[in-house]
Amino acid sequence: MLTTDHNVRTLISHAVTRPSTSPNWAQLIKTYVGGRNVEALGPEDGFVGRLSTWKMGPLGFVMVNIRGVPMRAQPAPTPRVAPRQRDLWLGLCLAGTVELEYPHFSGTVHPGCFAILDDSMRRITTFSNDCDALWIRVPQAHVMATRTLSERMIIDASEGSAAVAKDLLCSVAVQADKLHPASIEGMVDGVLKIISATFCPLLSDLTTGSAHRANGLRRAKQYIEERLNDESLSLQGVAEALALSPRYLNKLFESEQTSLMRWTWQRRLERARMLLDNPAADDQLISSVAYNFGFKNVSHFSRVFRERFGMSPTEYRGLHCRPALTRH
Repeated sequence: MLTTDHNVRTLISHAVTRPSTSPNWAQLIKTYVGGRNVEALGPEDGFVGRLSTWKMGPLGFVMVNIRGVPMRAQPAPTPRVAPRQRDLWLGLCLAGTVELEYPHFSGTVHPGCFAILDDSMRRITTFSNDCDALWIRVPQAHVMATRTLSERMIIDASEGSAAVAKDLLCSVAVQADKLHPASIEGMVDGVLKIISATFCPLLSDLTTGSAHRANGLRRAKQYIEERLNDESLSLQGVAEALALSPRYLNKLFESEQTSLMRWTWQRRLERARMLLDNPAADDQLISSVAYNFGFKNVSHFSRVFRERFGMSPTEYRGLHCRPALTRH
């Protein structure tokens, strides 16, 4: 099924149900949003997608509704233009999730969050199988006038000026076909002022790429340290808690020649060794020490402990722990 509606804002709406004889999702994205490599991450039988696009002055709006199968999109190369002449996208997730992946940053956009995107940078966008998102194309000069955007940001729009911008943009999207042509110019001016007031201060505080990655690594380590006794701790779980992608998290740990889970087990072993060093814990069974730090199997704990420290936990305790005080 393919429907088209033209009005003063060049509102265009397309629905695609697969399989069908209508243009496929990738063709519609390429035609009405720009050159994209789009693919389904599963069988498209039963897939239903809707793409609505419209313009209001210098602003471009795209509403994406996906049902049935995750979709991945990658921008085609864009012509080189001066930073002030570029367009940026503000992506607002309304339902489901959107995964963003750049060479030096990855993250998950949850409902109620904005993502600031720059098509001049290589990016992979993955929409969950039930996802609603509103994308707003904005001239970069209205978002950041003095410097080139060097890092992506995901912004929580649950409060403050970002919440105001979210409510306004959603209202404009809902009321687009009811706006009187004479009011559009003033409406656009107001929207641009809200966008500028909301996002310019956030972007002016943007840290460098290396500092951003260092902060992400610090957050991940702190999260893990506080949960070393949780045997269910996993790469996926940490990624979800920090709103980062698993792949990006492992990239952060590559700077230390390890992965997130290898680092986790090394910290568990080190904490277990520190506990065995403590005379106050001399009565604690080796099995209890193992279970306290996420090891489900005592023999496995003993084996990896020996590999790491050159002796078994029992031998280590006997060699390093001072005799306990005599109890009266």
